[in-house]
Amino acid sequence: MLIGAIEAGGTKFKCAVATSSGVILQDTTIKTTTVEETMEKVLKFFSSFPIKTLGIGCFGPICLDQTDERYGMILDTPKKIWANYNILKTLKDALKCPVKITTDVNASAFGEYYYGYKKKYQNLIYVTIGTGIGGGIVYNGNLLQGHHHPEIGHMILKRDKDDKYESTCPFHSDCFEGLASGISLDKRYNLSYEELSLREDLLRREANYIAQGIYNLYLTFAPDKIIIGGGVSHQEKLLPFIREEFRKLNNNYYTYKAVKSIEELIVSPVLKDNSALYGAIALGVMEK
Repeated sequence: MLIGAIEAGGTKFKCAVATSSGVILQDTTIKTTTVEETMEKVLKFFSSFPIKTLGIGCFGPICLDQTDERYGMILDTPKKIWANYNILKTLKDALKCPVKITTDVNASAFGEYYYGYKKKYQNLIYVTIGTGIGGGIVYNGNLLQGHHHPEIGHMILKRDKDDKYESTCPFHSDCFEGLASGISLDKRYNLSYEELSLREDLLRREANYIAQGIYNLYLTFAPDKIIIGGGVSHQEKLLPFIREEFRKLNNNYYTYKAVKSIEELIVSPVLKDNSALYGAIALGVMEK
């Protein structure tokens, strides 16, 4: 059985056709432009394959409440030309197959679980530190959400007393995303990736903010793994600093049997930059 998968991003759509075991048979990357141009290319790609189901991890925010008439709609996104577009309905109507949709970061979390950790662990959290900050939570093998997908980027953190930068978030001056996202780093320091890698003081501040965010999640959900993905996480020195700051915050307070060490708890994605695409494949498998 062939499964279709889409990782729909603000700059590009990654589309794939795969087997249910996660073997990608064909894939393509399509630049995100207008709705009409992008979706025409997406549908043309899938028209060549007899896919039985489709999974999609999509940039958002999107409506995931199945009782809402807007279910599957991209809402008030920064990508304004895509706002109020029901991508789920378009795909279902055109491809005539079951389609399962979630956010891109939810898809990343589910991909890491389904094709990475499923045989050993049932609970994990995926945190992406990129242009923005988002999170996906897998609990007892299922994606966890209420009427809306998790918005961990807007949890409030304790600001570094020497950090005078206001925030990039128009709603919260001290939220996770406003203090620690890629945009925040760019606007605050105006340093290249290479220049930032040489500034241990700035990386440690960033690590402290990230550690605060994931420590809150750790205390709330007690996961087996906390996976740090996204562009900012590619800074090689950052992950060890995050673990160090996390250890300070915990101060030997809380642990449980699944946590052998902080190094095993806080990790990089096993699927590298393809977590969301594999998550979309897994969604398609579950929808069959």
